[in-house]
This record gives sequence, C-alpha cells and structure tokens, in this order.
Amino acid sequence: MDQAKKDAVLNAKTFDELLDIEYGVEGTPKREQFNADAAAFSAEQTREKTISRQQYEQALERIEELLPLVNDYMPSSDVNAVELALASDIVEEYEKAHYPISRNQH
Repeated sequence: MDQAKKDAVLNAKTFDELLDIEYGVEGTPKREQFNADAAAFSAEQTREKTISRQQYEQALERIEELLPLVNDYMPSSDVNAVELALASDIVEEYEKAHYPISRNQH
C-alpha cells in the first residue's frame, strides 16, 4: 500500500470512507461488485444458521430502532442500512421457517 493510501485510511472517519478508498465510490464497477459479494455472503450466512425465537425478537426490536435512522437517500454501505438489511434478513428467514404462507389458500 502506498503512503497516500495509508494516510487516507488512517484519516478515514467512517466505514463508508474506508470502502471508498478500497473499492471506489458507489456506482463504480469495483464497488458494485463488492456490494454484491457482501450481500451474497450475508444472505448465505443468514441461511446457514437456525434462528432462535430470541434472535428473531431481538432483530425485530433492532429494526424498530434502525428505521428512523435509515432513509432512501443513504448509500447501501451505510452502517445502519447494512445492519437494517441484516436484521430484516433474520426476520424474513425466521418467518419463512415458522410462518409459511401457502399459495393455495383462498
């Protein structure tokens, strides 16, 4: 890593700034690939685990806390947006397993 990059990393104040340094800004091919890989990894990690009722309830509570902090104009890499997406994935997986919706219901 060259000195300019080291300085930029040391002076970064947010996780988003670190991602900008390493992968480029939102919309660049390298950053979009990172975002896609991170989302796929996250989804796979969520699917591989059995989610307990307690984890489900904690995720619901955290979603309530995060909703006021996240809006449509935030980058997808914002720490609160990422956490909200992960908590939502936990809720979705738990509900799929415990409250399945049948397509044949009238």
